[in-house]
Amino acid sequence: MRLGALRRPDVGRISLQDQLETISEAAEAGRGLSSEEINVLEMVLERRSGDPWDLFTAASAAGLALRGGAGGDGRLLDGLRAIAASATRDDSNESGRISYDEIRVVAVQAIGSGAKDASSAALMFRIAERDPSALVRMPALVAVGDLGLEHPHLRLDCARLLLKAIEFIESTQGPDPELYDAACEGAFNLLNVPLQDRPPLLRMCTPEDFRSSHRQRLRSLAR
Repeated sequence: MRLGALRRPDVGRISLQDQLETISEAAEAGRGLSSEEINVLEMVLERRSGDPWDLFTAASAAGLALRGGAGGDGRLLDGLRAIAASATRDDSNESGRISYDEIRVVAVQAIGSGAKDASSAALMFRIAERDPSALVRMPALVAVGDLGLEHPHLRLDCARLLLKAIEFIESTQGPDPELYDAACEGAFNLLNVPLQDRPPLLRMCTPEDFRSSHRQRLRSLAR
């Protein structure tokens, strides 16, 4: 789910988008953002309307800034939380238009797997368990594992959620392979399983990949 590779169609470009792309490039390069640049990102994130490409670029740039330690005293994190928590709104399926769920995916990844923000754990749990969009639940499941590995006091709840998700998906008729893959990735991250002991990157995880030893370790953490 590397949505950061998406690019706005090269039509109707506006000055705000040019500014956002410049900010995004600076954040990706690891340069600390100025207060004015953070203000621009905050404004777009709080507005949550207008051109979806502006919001997508702002969310991506905010995630990069958070990863680099430039969060604007929590302002960018607050804006990303608001996007991640938003109920899915009417999306356009027009060619070249990004969906609001794809923007929410970026926000969830930035909060949980990028910043690994412990204060957002309850939000990640809620999205992973109950969000109406499977597309958004997937990065939340991965983020739950990242949060549990990073913050020992969250490990019990993270392990319980991931074990419940894996077993529930396994029990359903025609389980969603992408959702199962995300739940397994979250569990592998929580258990700190080396990459060589995981399924190949280009293949989704199956119940056979999630071996009994992994399941036993996850159950031990969930007790």
